[in-house]
Amino acid sequence: MSNQSNMNSPEEFSVSSAFGQYYVRPECVEILNDIFHNYPDTDEHFLAGSKAVRSFYMNLLADTVVTIEANGQIPEDAATRVQDMERRGLNLVWLKNKLGMIRANSQDKLGCNSKPNKSLGCGSDQK
Repeated sequence: MSNQSNMNSPEEFSVSSAFGQYYVRPECVEILNDIFHNYPDTDEHFLAGSKAVRSFYMNLLADTVVTIEANGQIPEDAATRVQDMERRGLNLVWLKNKLGMIRANSQDKLGCNSKPNKSLGCGSDQK
């Protein structure tokens, strides 16, 4: 994994995985390097032809993870983001597991143990 300055734009940096190279915002470099280190097959089947589109999805992935890790909350559109990224071939099983754990912890804090309690926003029909 490397991050080196992109000669075309001082505001973007290059991030490489085993399967591709992307130009991302500087604040995304560290998290993406961590993702590629911990989950090296994340972009193994990534299906975006242009570097601009590939880079957009990498920035989106980094933004999603940073938002989750910064405040332990799930972005309102997280499910849609993950679906969109998976449609492009990203392997995000690890991210879906993380989202599931956060949801479970949030429900436990609300008093939502194993029994559904719709008055607390708990229950099996929740997304």
